[in-house]
Amino acid sequence: MKRIFYFIVTITLISVLSLPSLIFAKEPKNDYIVFRGGMYSPGNDDVKDYFDPGINLEFAYGTWTSKYLGVELGIGFFKTQSNKDFPIETTVTFGDIFYNGKVRYPAGRLEIYGGAGMGVYFSKVEARAFGISNSNMETNYGFQVVAGGNVDIRQDLFEGIEGKYLWTKSDEIDARFDGFTVSAIVGTRF
Repeated sequence: MKRIFYFIVTITLISVLSLPSLIFAKEPKNDYIVFRGGMYSPGNDDVKDYFDPGINLEFAYGTWTSKYLGVELGIGFFKTQSNKDFPIETTVTFGDIFYNGKVRYPAGRLEIYGGAGMGVYFSKVEARAFGISNSNMETNYGFQVVAGGNVDIRQDLFEGIEGKYLWTKSDEIDARFDGFTVSAIVGTRF
């Protein structure tokens, strides 16, 4: 019974996701799904000398509502660890849900864009010292600005690079984790 249920759900999802392509086959493809992977680097004076760059991963759905304007909703993950200058071995991991408004300039196969938005950041702070470890989770709000560019590989496939600066904090260690990300992009339009 579970297999039949999963089969029906899978077929339904494939049908729903391919429906816009069938209905608007001659229309430009304005919706997209994108994966970004790269680096997060703390940039705020509170932490930049004590925390090393870490990993950044994001998955997002976006749509261009006109030739130049669009919106994007996504989820992300980034992480940083303290270095030897910080007195306690600490790892801070962030998960976020973000929403951005975007502006683009399409030029043939190239697309340049920028935008701004806000997000909800879920952070987990893990500290270890003298064989004792402690971890706490918290939720904060934050903001970000983005800029990047894409190159079409095919009409429905693109790759690119994006930079983002974000503003968020951790109340647990009373520090701002504002910083920047640089990510490679792979995406598909439908």
